[in-house]
Amino acid sequence: MSEKNPLHGTWYSSVGSKLVLEIKSTALEGKFESTQDPGAPVPVFGAVASIQPNPSFLPVSFSASWPAGNGYGPSVTSYTGQYTKVDGHEQIEIIFLLANQVESTVLWKSVSIASEIFTRKAP
Repeated sequence: MSEKNPLHGTWYSSVGSKLVLEIKSTALEGKFESTQDPGAPVPVFGAVASIQPNPSFLPVSFSASWPAGNGYGPSVTSYTGQYTKVDGHEQIEIIFLLANQVESTVLWKSVSIASEIFTRKAP
């Protein structure tokens, strides 16, 4: 009998964005509904480390492609971080790179970096 990956299920960011993850072995799939761009949820794809030997600390990485919105072009975001479960408290702490469609050959004009923490409870 295989153990269910603890990342499986619904997560919320500090600003209320909703992330629903489905884990099959080390493959990650899901949907991301952003409060920053309240359109339809976008698919996410990525990978997570094996739950063995310690399912309480799991490296995770996934990406999403965002359509253009009112006043901005399309973008992609890559999220990398770690799931932790300490004293019953679960979270996914991540750093993300957001690449916007910008007419420039200078990388820093199109890519932003930030961090976020996802928990099981909506803010």
